[in-house]
Amino acid sequence: MFYRLFNYLWPVLLLTGCNGDVFIDDFLPEPKPIVLSDTEGNVSVRFNAENWDILDIESIRSDMFADARDTSGNRIGFPIENEENAVIQYGNEYLDLRIEKNSRSELNFILSENLYDEPVELDIKVGNQYTSKTLEVSLSPTQKYQIDSIVYQWDKFKLYTNNLEEMDAFTVDNTQSSTPVRWTVFPYRYSSRKIEFYCPNASWNGYEYTRYLGEPLPQIDIPDVTDGKPALQGTKARLGMECRNLETGLDKNLEVEATVEAGDRRKIIVYNQMEIYDIPYKAYTSNPRTGKTHVFSGTLSSSRPYDYFIFKQQLTDEEQ
Repeated sequence: MFYRLFNYLWPVLLLTGCNGDVFIDDFLPEPKPIVLSDTEGNVSVRFNAENWDILDIESIRSDMFADARDTSGNRIGFPIENEENAVIQYGNEYLDLRIEKNSRSELNFILSENLYDEPVELDIKVGNQYTSKTLEVSLSPTQKYQIDSIVYQWDKFKLYTNNLEEMDAFTVDNTQSSTPVRWTVFPYRYSSRKIEFYCPNASWNGYEYTRYLGEPLPQIDIPDVTDGKPALQGTKARLGMECRNLETGLDKNLEVEATVEAGDRRKIIVYNQMEIYDIPYKAYTSNPRTGKTHVFSGTLSSSRPYDYFIFKQQLTDEEQ
């Protein structure tokens, strides 16, 4: 009888001995969602057992990268087994998450910054060869950067004053009259000063500026020109790739008469004479919470009307 009982229990004893981990208490209680933010930027997850690995990191975003390294700084891949301590840097230039595995029973999440305007969601899969669980992590937007200083490269300032910009055009037909006709034009009615901060490393729409600095973008001091020389005189414009239109200080209601003689037909073209300059700039920014810094560099272009010119174009027979 003892022999039969031993034969009955032997497979069970053998299974228990070979697969002891299976019968260890659940390595992780039902995980709660992890939310990281400015005010809660460091969260730790405790495990009940040591029989777990970091299997993978998943996100719907395709522009995020995970750089996992061991304690010696060597790059390692997934899965990161439970006996390994490791540090994972996850994110891109706008998001910085650090995941630290310093023991077999704890995983630390440290959010440095999320410069997106919405939460970034990701899943951390942990487990072993028998089972796995998912840690749902939500990274809330964090504080934006602030401008510390603007530096212009004054020795690279370039000024152009011989440009014309067409502001208005129309045709006056006085061929059927025996007396001159006078037409009133407003040379500055549609005039504006155009400002653009060109940044060669930015995308076409310049979203890098709003990622770091938020919206509305901050205003900074820009140079004005006096006697052909640039100087900061209190004029401001918003930083960014988008062209900004500023007031010119010119009288938009200024009236000028254009005369077309009897029997004549002319195209009246109203030009503004433009003061155009380019100057390299650097905008130094920092994050008050983390101390991280970022520099925007490029060229500031300004186009400002300062006078007008009216041209009365003689039309040919074909154009008439």
